[in-house]
Amino acid sequence: MLDNLNLKFNPFEDLTPSLGQPANDIIWAGMHDLKRKFDKIINDSANKRNRQLILNLGPWGGGKTFTAVYYYNKAKEINDVSLTHIYVKSPKNDTKATEGLFKGIIEWLTFEKISQQISSLIQEMGLAQFIGFINDKVRSMEMAKAVSLLGNNDAQVLELMNRYLYGGLTKTELKNLGLPKAIQDNTDRIKFIAAILFCFIGSDNNQFGRVILWLDEMEDLVYFSSKNYRTFSQDLRNLFDILTLDFTTFLNFTFSEPEEATVEIILGAAIWSRITSKIRFKELSIDDAYSYCIEQIQFAQLKKKSLLPFTEESIRHLLGVIPRQIMTPREINKKFTAIINFASESHYTTISKDIIDSYLSQEEVEEN
Repeated sequence: MLDNLNLKFNPFEDLTPSLGQPANDIIWAGMHDLKRKFDKIINDSANKRNRQLILNLGPWGGGKTFTAVYYYNKAKEINDVSLTHIYVKSPKNDTKATEGLFKGIIEWLTFEKISQQISSLIQEMGLAQFIGFINDKVRSMEMAKAVSLLGNNDAQVLELMNRYLYGGLTKTELKNLGLPKAIQDNTDRIKFIAAILFCFIGSDNNQFGRVILWLDEMEDLVYFSSKNYRTFSQDLRNLFDILTLDFTTFLNFTFSEPEEATVEIILGAAIWSRITSKIRFKELSIDDAYSYCIEQIQFAQLKKKSLLPFTEESIRHLLGVIPRQIMTPREINKKFTAIINFASESHYTTISKDIIDSYLSQEEVEEN
């Protein structure tokens, strides 16, 4: 229990909040200039008809994944159905990267939600107009017809279409659905994903909403063979070129600033030239780190009593232990969590500089 330290919970637990966690349980602490940049991008996504491609670049533990989860949970909390957030981690299998992206987006949205969205659009627009709308966007009448079947009301058809997305239909089953072929290659997968996303975006005459795609852990592409990361980046470029309006993509890369050239090589010139903004998650200055700590502590306090259980001196002293080159939220969380646990177990009511030194000395003895 942390009551003795005037805390409802440990605000520095080194855990990224879970997707779907109530927004009121999460705080964005410190890094206010960074937050203003994201607020503007998200606001533009909701209110302007532009396409945005954002490169998020920074060190391990700098807050990139937290940012994606924070804005997803915030949108979910207000139940804004016009703004669809999709969070997908970079595929790990470089030989099937585009297939991994395809499955990741389908599984995030869920087959049920996709089916419901398409069914409601067909009811609103009419089947012929819906098929024409999708055909105009992806230039494939066969694919437009396949997408329309995802909104069919027949349970057997839906069961077959669920398997169709994963290439599990026989030739006879495809024939019974009136489909000439399965989803066969990456070109088909990119077009099909684009078609589904258009069902959440709409057309010039029938606007439904906006889509925000977060692609996390993109640094894994560095482990792809050159052939496969070029193929995947080409497929991403094709997706961005089909979805020219009402679509925002964040690419999260864990790399330091000097390694930006590596990211450019991985993404390729075509995607690099389409990037509209670059946001850098940098190591925090001491003052920024101090603000981060204050806001985390105040968020978790049982009673608002200055900085209890810490003091300004003890916060700055503990921050001084962390090397400047790794001064990230994750490293701060590790140090402060350890101190809070130590103080709680020792039944302290405050965390002074002397208590911190006592813990650090004990930790040094145990390490040796």
